[in-house]
Amino acid sequence: MLAEHQSEPHPMMAFRMLEYVVAIIRKYLLEHENARKIPAVVPLVVHVGPQGLIWRAPLQVSELFDLDPDTHAALAEYLPRMRYFLDDVNAIGMSELMDRPVTPKVRVTLIAERLVADDPAALSVLPRLEQDFRRILAAPVGRSSTHS
Repeated sequence: MLAEHQSEPHPMMAFRMLEYVVAIIRKYLLEHENARKIPAVVPLVVHVGPQGLIWRAPLQVSELFDLDPDTHAALAEYLPRMRYFLDDVNAIGMSELMDRPVTPKVRVTLIAERLVADDPAALSVLPRLEQDFRRILAAPVGRSSTHS
């Protein structure tokens, strides 16, 4: 899993994710000279930015090619089309975000990113995160888990 956090949409994000995936696979092949297959790398973009900022960037590399619709359709089978998953945290309400079935560390991270993006609604949920903070600190790696 390749995860990229973005505070705002980037029109070339699909291409950037393709570059990251290729770099990961290239490194793998350098480390495994006799490889006959490559690892699956699943790209994910987590969008957390200012309230109301909606992700409108293309999700697939093939959407970036400068081709007229007919030519694009004719060449579609031959164009790179890697698609990335998008978790548009901005597109969901704070209550839904708080109720996500995720680990405390993930929930705290997403809420903190919303706070950084100056979302005033996020301030009201801080008291609800107390148990998540306690679980993180009580984990086997304790306080050091907050740095990863």
